[in-house]
Amino acid sequence: MRAGGLFVLVLAACPAETPTPDTPPVVITQTATSADPEPTRVVEPIKPAKPIEPTGCTPRWADLGACQEAQWVYASARADAGENLSLALTTAADRARRTLAVAVGSKQNSDIILLGAEVPHLSLCEDQTYALARAPLGAQSPSLAPCSAGIFDQPEGQIADCPAWAAKLSWRDPDGTLYGVGRVDGMRNAGLAERTAGTRALANAAKIIKSALRMGDGASTTTEKLAEISRETARCNDAVYVKVAARAL
Repeated sequence: MRAGGLFVLVLAACPAETPTPDTPPVVITQTATSADPEPTRVVEPIKPAKPIEPTGCTPRWADLGACQEAQWVYASARADAGENLSLALTTAADRARRTLAVAVGSKQNSDIILLGAEVPHLSLCEDQTYALARAPLGAQSPSLAPCSAGIFDQPEGQIADCPAWAAKLSWRDPDGTLYGVGRVDGMRNAGLAERTAGTRALANAAKIIKSALRMGDGASTTTEKLAEISRETARCNDAVYVKVAARAL
């Protein structure tokens, strides 16, 4: 408007935007019953994954080169956690197996064969995953330096809200029973996730008997067949875990 030869600019105050709280993402699942053939939509929040939280975060055995403790040879390795925690833990485990294979394995064509190797400990610290592997010390194994005293005297890693075995990959009981654990992240089909985790668990158990590792950074493989004895499933930490108990055929 103009007043006394001057222009006066009048600004209308706009209402301030009211900030809205962050809304968690949702996942829509569908269920159906015989009485209602049409799927019913169910909306529920996606729970964020919680990391494995061992005491002291980084385990004492992190970055452990091949060393001897009693009748075992131990080695550890790490991998970037990234977005797929299952893949990162598997990669760390294969790298630890490879260190063992170089120390006590036997060469077969382009592979190194590793017998009796277990991966009894997994850990996550910040953006790094860790795996500890061990293999029995054979009669033909080279002489290795002893592992540092007390390096394994640390509470095992624990995944929040999950059973203790979820922070392991494979181990053998004194009676010869083989155990393997498989994990699947982010798969919305519960049945498919459980079957996939079970397949991975059996493969991890079979790798105790024999695994082949290519030099470099490839995955370990096995052709061993097992007879499954039992299995246990846990749904926690935004993932599906399956533990299988099995025996060699």
